[in-house]
Amino acid sequence: MNGKIGPHEGQEIALMRDGQKHVAIFSEAIFGQEDAYADLLNKWDFGEIYWEEDFKGKMIPHWIIYRNTHEAEAEELYDRLTTIKNWNEHNERRVGEILGYDPKDIQAWIEHLVGIQALGNNNSMIGF
Repeated sequence: MNGKIGPHEGQEIALMRDGQKHVAIFSEAIFGQEDAYADLLNKWDFGEIYWEEDFKGKMIPHWIIYRNTHEAEAEELYDRLTTIKNWNEHNERRVGEILGYDPKDIQAWIEHLVGIQALGNNNSMIGF
């Protein structure tokens, strides 16, 4: 992913199963991957944190999946995603670190978000 905005999208379960990723977040994107998701939780040493968030009147499900040895990071991620409502670079950087992104990718993502903010579209600051 060398310095470009390139999330692990669609690769999280395989990366976690292979030990290359320790914490991942899923929203509605898990639909269509239910079997792989269930396999990860049932056959491997993973835990989950689940919550729902109201977005314009629609409840959006979210899952944080984590290796049990990384439960503290998963809980920190949950706290950051559910309590910090105003975007800031420090929080965005820490979320990227917890999710296992390369520092160059995190920086590229932050620069992307700063560019959106400069255009006056603050509502697009949704994070990783």
